[in-house]
Amino acid sequence: HMNPVIIAKYRKVDWYFAAFKNIELQVIYKLTPDKMEPFYQKWENKWYNDGGKDINNPKISLKYVMDNGEVVWLPEGIDSFIKPKLIRNRSVPINKRKPRANAISSVDE
Repeated sequence: HMNPVIIAKYRKVDWYFAAFKNIELQVIYKLTPDKMEPFYQKWENKWYNDGGKDINNPKISLKYVMDNGEVVWLPEGIDSFIKPKLIRNRSVPINKRKPRANAISSVDE
């Protein structure tokens, strides 16, 4: 759950985002605290506006990660990562099919 105490800790570390195709790792991006700040501010505002209710699993779009992050790993022989097109599933609304990246915060300085 996300709250101001956790956000304060997150502001001190880099974040690493990994994109997968099925179970195969495709790319790892690094986002620094300054690139994550818009999300921290949004989450803090939401927390206060919702009366101090913790936020469960907030999302960061893969597009934002790709546009603002630094590629730190690609598979051997691969020069760049291209976001795959989503396979259309008529039973799922379009706005629910946005690709997301998995994130790992780092204590590296």
